[in-house]
Amino acid sequence: MRHNLKIMECRYRDIIDCLKTFEIRYNDRNYSIGDTLILHPISKDGKYLHGLGYLPIEVEVVYIDTFQQKENYLVLGICY
Repeated sequence: MRHNLKIMECRYRDIIDCLKTFEIRYNDRNYSIGDTLILHPISKDGKYLHGLGYLPIEVEVVYIDTFQQKENYLVLGICY
């Protein structure tokens, strides 16, 4: 399954730079290993940054955990 999601610009950059290999998300989409997350960068005020040279990136969910998360939240291990 493919999921279109917003992501803050700073976290978007960290994924591109291979510094961030996970996402913590509310499990409202029934995420599964093998899913693709299409991450759309947004500014602090919630506006899409596509017109400013930013492109959505696709990452694959390779691991899922709930350890010490709030109810209905997941840690998604991702591979860029």
